[in-house]
Amino acid sequence: MPVSDYTKSKQTGQRPPADILKLNHWLESYAPDIHAEIADYYTALVDEKGIAPRRLLDDGLHPNARGFELMAPVAAAAIERALK
Repeated sequence: MPVSDYTKSKQTGQRPPADILKLNHWLESYAPDIHAEIADYYTALVDEKGIAPRRLLDDGLHPNARGFELMAPVAAAAIERALK
């Protein structure tokens, strides 16, 4: 998931967006090898600056209710794909 620097708890220093993208790409390439589905929360939560909007992560790291509302259909779709 993307993190945010919109709050006073800056998160990108410890979790650089470029590293998050690298990890996500690795997970996407590895998942087929182990027959796993991916729930791509990153794409659902990232903004045009490559970080999560403040309205979705109150502390810059953990999703709030609005963030979970965007994540729920992503999780449901991944579960549906996994059950097929």
